[in-house]
Amino acid sequence: MLTITRYLCTLAVAEQLYDAIQQWRARHNLFITDVDLPFWHDIYPSARVGQYNSGTRSFDALVNAAMTYADGFVNLVNSKIPANGSISEQFNRNTSEPLSARDLTWSYASYVTMHEARKAAMTLTAAARERIQVASWGSRQANTPPSVCVGSSAQGNYSAATGAGASPGAGGCFSTVTFNVNASTYFGENIYMTGNVTELGNWDLGNALPGNPGGYTAQRPLWSFGVDLPAGEPISYKYVRQEDNGSWLYETLNRTYTVPVCGNPTATVEDAWVGPTGTPS
Repeated sequence: MLTITRYLCTLAVAEQLYDAIQQWRARHNLFITDVDLPFWHDIYPSARVGQYNSGTRSFDALVNAAMTYADGFVNLVNSKIPANGSISEQFNRNTSEPLSARDLTWSYASYVTMHEARKAAMTLTAAARERIQVASWGSRQANTPPSVCVGSSAQGNYSAATGAGASPGAGGCFSTVTFNVNASTYFGENIYMTGNVTELGNWDLGNALPGNPGGYTAQRPLWSFGVDLPAGEPISYKYVRQEDNGSWLYETLNRTYTVPVCGNPTATVEDAWVGPTGTPS
């Protein structure tokens, strides 16, 4: 019996894990539930259900275990790539013989995307992680796919395929906006952003956008938020604080902003926190 494995499937497992690690580090926490506890037991037997926050030994141990596990899939692929660097469609797990389509573009592409995901997972600074984080992980909860096939599109951010002949603005247009807010915080306190559009959670704090403190200094307590928003649309938003005990403090200012139109894809907004400040519990 011939035992075969696909390069791209093996690399996809590693890429998914690297994406998860990048998100855990960017959001400064990870959650283990009864559903994924068996997975964690496989790679870290002492794992328990609960929330783990960055800066703790438990968080670092779990993330490192996931990184080691992901690297194992990449090491397997590396051991099966011939000396000339060519990557076929499949390989024989016993003999390492390349099989099926030679120099399969998809196999090469899967290695490239895996490598980019690993760079994001390994980057030490939060600011750099924000620049290269995977866009489809931009909300705290993923879109739920329909249970049956439907004729309409799934909810999400789409750009016009202008290179394939679509007219500019077709299918919607989004502009990338960076919101900077000066907000002094204590260790364990985090700043989030929420608003009246899906990309900001529709005022639902469970889907609020977490801030990036990578540029935070004593001179400028900076929290940054990079988000793709519907071009030309007016939005309402505000910043909120999550205390180390899980409670929330709201800004007292109701903010508004008009997103740049198509053709002006990037913008920066400078704000300062207006409202109550927290104290460690």
